[in-house]
Amino acid sequence: MAPPNEPVNPIFNFCKSPRVKRHVHLSRGKLSVKGVPILSDVPSNVTFTPFSSLCEPSKSDAPPSLLQYVQSVSHRGGFLGFAKDDPSDRLMNSLGRFSGRDFLSIFRFKTWWSTMWVGSSGSDLQMETQWVLLDVPEVDSYAVILPIVEGSFRSALHPGSDGHVMICAESGCSQVRASSFDAIAYVHVSRNPYTLMREAYSALRVHLNTFRLLEEKAVPCIADKFGWCTWDAFYLAVESVGVWHGVKDFAEGGISPRFLIIDDGWQSINLDGQDPSKDAKNLILGGTQMTARLHRLDEGEKFRKYEGGTMLGPDAPAFDPRKPKMVISKAIELERAEKDLNAAGRDGATDLSELESRIEKLRRELDEIVGDEGQNEVIKGEGKGESFGMRAFTRDLRQKFKGLDDIYVWHALCGAWGGVRPGSTHLNSKVTPCKLSPGLSGTMDDLAVDKIVEGGIGLVHPSQANYFYDSMHSYLASVGITGVKVDVIHTLEYVSEDYGGRVELAKAYYKGLSNSVTKNFKGSGVISSMQQCNDFFLLGTRQISMGRVGDDFWFQDPNGDPMGVYWLQGVHMIHWCSSLSLSPPFYTFPHPRALFPWAGLFGPNFGGRANSGPSHKSITYNSLWMGQIMQPDWDMFQTDHLCAEFHAGSRAICGGPIYVSDSVGHHNFGLLRKLVFPDGTIPKCQHFALPTRDCLFKNPLFDNKTVLKLWNVNKYGGVIGAFNCQGAGWDPKERRIKGHPECYKAVSGSVHVTEVEWDQNDEAARMGGAEEYAVYMSRAERLLLTTRESDPIPVTLDPSSFEIFSFVPVVNLGPVKFAPIGLADMLNSGGTVQEVGWEDCTSGIRVSVRIKGRGRFLAYSSGSPRSCRLNGEEVGFEWSVDGTLALSVPWVEAAGGISDVVFLFSH
Repeated sequence: MAPPNEPVNPIFNFCKSPRVKRHVHLSRGKLSVKGVPILSDVPSNVTFTPFSSLCEPSKSDAPPSLLQYVQSVSHRGGFLGFAKDDPSDRLMNSLGRFSGRDFLSIFRFKTWWSTMWVGSSGSDLQMETQWVLLDVPEVDSYAVILPIVEGSFRSALHPGSDGHVMICAESGCSQVRASSFDAIAYVHVSRNPYTLMREAYSALRVHLNTFRLLEEKAVPCIADKFGWCTWDAFYLAVESVGVWHGVKDFAEGGISPRFLIIDDGWQSINLDGQDPSKDAKNLILGGTQMTARLHRLDEGEKFRKYEGGTMLGPDAPAFDPRKPKMVISKAIELERAEKDLNAAGRDGATDLSELESRIEKLRRELDEIVGDEGQNEVIKGEGKGESFGMRAFTRDLRQKFKGLDDIYVWHALCGAWGGVRPGSTHLNSKVTPCKLSPGLSGTMDDLAVDKIVEGGIGLVHPSQANYFYDSMHSYLASVGITGVKVDVIHTLEYVSEDYGGRVELAKAYYKGLSNSVTKNFKGSGVISSMQQCNDFFLLGTRQISMGRVGDDFWFQDPNGDPMGVYWLQGVHMIHWCSSLSLSPPFYTFPHPRALFPWAGLFGPNFGGRANSGPSHKSITYNSLWMGQIMQPDWDMFQTDHLCAEFHAGSRAICGGPIYVSDSVGHHNFGLLRKLVFPDGTIPKCQHFALPTRDCLFKNPLFDNKTVLKLWNVNKYGGVIGAFNCQGAGWDPKERRIKGHPECYKAVSGSVHVTEVEWDQNDEAARMGGAEEYAVYMSRAERLLLTTRESDPIPVTLDPSSFEIFSFVPVVNLGPVKFAPIGLADMLNSGGTVQEVGWEDCTSGIRVSVRIKGRGRFLAYSSGSPRSCRLNGEEVGFEWSVDGTLALSVPWVEAAGGISDVVFLFSH
């Protein structure tokens, strides 16, 4: 029992007892951080309220440790509000102006996707900005302004004239109106930009109590595994035989997927006007399904026809890997012909018969290629119960492929792209017209948006949201599905007029989804996608702990630019992070003797070489905010793509799951072996990849100079990936992503061990103070030494190329210095090191390293060992005077791929 006159829970009183001087003030029209104005000409109707004056921690279910953490930093933040004379459902107000100050921001360039933007004035912001980070070098600090949710309103930042930052608060319902806000945006300041984001979102978690941080939730078990997604392999033509052969391909290639995502195309959908009890036929390309609606909640006919055991016997149906590409190619030809017909009609052509005949011919040809409703002709039966359908298919998959732990399926937040067809199920759904917020007028033209607006959404009444998701998910769980990829999330804002606005509608749907995931998929079996807007993160993530942080992978430009096969990969990387290439790229690393005066330490053979290898990167700027709330998911790519290695380089150090969308029979297993262990697990980093500080306020896409650098940490070291992403990016005037060929050239930069933010991971913090580090460059295959006081390591990268630098603390053991690099054959070599230990015994200094994987183990050692034992047996090794120590390590299946290496050094 608490002593007299002492509160039962003193944590809940932290807001009432400010102990430290506040860092943010609003006075005389200036919003200042530690005395430095960051916004001037702040209107008189704008208010600032310290965090401690508004928070009500007693209403928060945050754990005590988080409440204490927020208490300790509460003096660094507060809320912005404003008041108007007249209430409205959409209010715009200036927060003040700034110019001549570098900023990094995230804005929505589509309804569901966000990307980074930099500038130096409030007028440089883009519409629908989700947050803006300001550099305040005068006091060695950073400040962030976060538009948030208050009541039934959500907010975003917009550009104003003359440097003004505008805030837009909107309800999404003409009947839900307000005239004033106390906390429609949040401001926070810190000296460390990464700590800043954690502190700010921790404060909002306590204040809003509508979401939970990543640290509070369990992540899906796929987070440290390799998987395969069916989307780019089949598009909507996905079916059971093709999926089976896809998984079989990987297993036979020695890389077994641990999870499978059956993407869009498996559901029971049809179009308005079609037989309400039958599936639509021959939907192939993304776009053709966007006006279709669910007419039943189980699998479509293609999968219902599967009979148990079909693929297990000696006469299992074969699969022609050419067929999906033939189907897709013909569907593209048909789509183009239909666009030509529409264009001719708009242009006033009177005789369209030739185009119409061509379309009919193409449809017949597509029907012939697809065959019997997209099915392998051997699978024709349809039955009920244990022996048919998705239940039988998932059972057979697991029986054949023992390592396949998880099978996820795709669905849209509203069921299908067009929702649920009214009258076709037990649910109360209604086709609701779509209305776009004016804020989206600054976003990119989007076929998906056009299609959804064209058809409306068959919206299940929000009062049935819980019932809706449980009806779907309980069935899926019963047939062997362990999780869902929930896509097309940010459509709710289109249809909120009749349901109390976007905030209230979102709350109902997200609560229903969270409850169902908790009940049916162990609380974490969900990936969120097309969700990159603050509504979702502030309202929909109490349970969801993994989400896409980048735009879709496009293997070519959908608008026909032949160079899009390169430059789209770069843009992808900044939306995660990015790259462009206009000709076959080559990575060149200058000879180290020209770069490092101490290069001779490593001997005469230490030199550079040219490596070819297009590549792609992802998602790091979005991870700055999304990573506070969920595990960043970098999406899939294809290993036979021209830029596959660039993709692989980013995935290797992303800190999340790695999955691909290879077509059946089209794999680069050599590349996969650099990413994935034979058992389908991965050498995952301990954190999620983020841009280094010197990249925060730069434009790595088309400023002609910036090398994008990503940092992360492994269990026994740090890692920095350097990428040349120059060549394409957002064009505000044209509202689209466009190529910048003038930026497609080699760029130079530098890498330094202090650019790893060691203190952002508790276990890594101790490594940040090492006296010396061994550095291994993955692509150059070079080893060198550095210290915190050393000059930066220069790097020059040709377009679409990269290098990965692994920094491992060197341990001084007296007679020898030692640093375990890991398996040099893996892109994230440091991720293969599981344990390291050493002891001084009578026979000498014994160094033990536990490694997972197979290949060439590499370490730095200042002296040669007397002996080496591998899994108890004495083996040979290679050591050279440059400090390179190496030996070959096998995959030990019985030990889960783990090998124990013991070196013995003389005293």
